[in-house]
Amino acid sequence: AAANGFAGKCEEYLGGPIQGNTMDQVVDVNGIFSGHTALQAASQNGHIDVIQVLLRHNADVEIEDKDGDRAVHHAAFGDEPTVIEILAEAGADLNARNKRRQTALHLAVNKGHLNVVKTLLSLGCHTSLQDYEGDTPLHDAITKENDEMLSLLLDFGADITITNNNGFNALHHAALKGNPSAMRILLTKTNRPWIIEEKKYDGYTALHLAALNNHVEIAELLVHTGKADMDKQNVNLQTALHLAVERQHVQIVKLLVSAGANLNIADKDGDTPLHEALRHHTLSQLKQLQDVDGFGKLLMGLRNATNKKASASIACFLAANGADLSAKNRKLQTPLDL
Repeated sequence: AAANGFAGKCEEYLGGPIQGNTMDQVVDVNGIFSGHTALQAASQNGHIDVIQVLLRHNADVEIEDKDGDRAVHHAAFGDEPTVIEILAEAGADLNARNKRRQTALHLAVNKGHLNVVKTLLSLGCHTSLQDYEGDTPLHDAITKENDEMLSLLLDFGADITITNNNGFNALHHAALKGNPSAMRILLTKTNRPWIIEEKKYDGYTALHLAALNNHVEIAELLVHTGKADMDKQNVNLQTALHLAVERQHVQIVKLLVSAGANLNIADKDGDTPLHEALRHHTLSQLKQLQDVDGFGKLLMGLRNATNKKASASIACFLAANGADLSAKNRKLQTPLDL
């Protein structure tokens, strides 16, 4: 009756004993049927009249179903902001977590239920609690590519510094997912500019992640809008340029070099980006590109490089922009020795 919105039937059942074959049976307002209480079922389906009947009969707003979801979770899942308000007035804990440690806000963000998110935030729910993967609603909004949701969470003070179980804060997460609109919003709205240089446990900054995954627009935003330090090193002492060269991500190499990245920083093995570019290529491949006349043709070679020749093309580009051909790594090898 509750799931189908039959408020009159609910009132009738709760108003007194139901005549049975052998004895009168009293209906439990908090009884479980098909895994849910009547209040949970009515909350998910937005049956406000039923909810009011159940609350008048002292329905418990905090009972959990088998997944740990309470009535407020069901209302969030069902996109029922008015029900959220009623439950909050009845004393429901808006920050309650289910077995996946998700709050109603997590569910609403993941489902894209903007009005529920607005209601929860206006009622003062916590903006930055973490689920079992360590993700906050901010992480979820980035994953779902929901810019309006992301902006709303930030306007209500969502914490961009919180890291999930993999060590990703919101900026790291946007860089990993390749979500430039989210990155733009984060850079615009943050009052913590130092977060741009924040490292994960492995020393990766957001720029490292963008370079590693060839997210060119993300890298451009971090360099030009965020003024990211391009020479930050990870635990292996690699810069973003090392990673871009290693993965043959030509556009990011060009971006970093043109923006003034240091071309001669050595990693833990003493290798510069030029060492990395030449590691798997023969000198003859390099000469094929070095023989072209003029810097314009060199750039053309880089832009049109096939995967086979990409590293050699990158090497030429680095050398033309001042990379040190005589730098020695820990094995006393110069780039050309490779």
